[in-house]
Amino acid sequence: MSAPLRIQVPAQSQVANNQEDKIGRDDRSALVCCHEPSYLEYLTGQLRGIGYKVHHATGHQAAIQRLGGRSYDLTVLLENLEGYALVENVLWQHLNAMLTDERRQTYVVMLCQSFETGDDMYAYALAVDQLINYQDIGQFAQLVVPAVEEFNEGNRHFTAALRKAA
Repeated sequence: MSAPLRIQVPAQSQVANNQEDKIGRDDRSALVCCHEPSYLEYLTGQLRGIGYKVHHATGHQAAIQRLGGRSYDLTVLLENLEGYALVENVLWQHLNAMLTDERRQTYVVMLCQSFETGDDMYAYALAVDQLINYQDIGQFAQLVVPAVEEFNEGNRHFTAALRKAA
């Protein structure tokens, strides 16, 4: 098991209330899978700021249980969740093993140290939707919003084409 990476999150972005939100049927929902309290707090604030209701999972098992109980619009995970290397990341393995229809329902962002922000080829190879390097966490919301909009638009076209073909 590798040591967890420590990074600095922007101090002005600290969130006073790190409680989980109650997610309604029509709410945009996010699951933040993160064992680092400062990241968890920062990401929760960023996601709430762009209109998501947020649930947390501090480890692999809790995240898998959460994903088994509901579908989230957005899932954020750390490359080194609980200090494990990517190849040992049980949550990442679980997401890759999900059925395509289930997996397509959530936009997956991986925060990482091994890959560059916006590297679409590695994101595709890792079966995630977006990579954000830890160094760019201060731009999290600005990076995620347009990418999620593009993802949702693509899914609308894909779903329409499937209905037309059926």
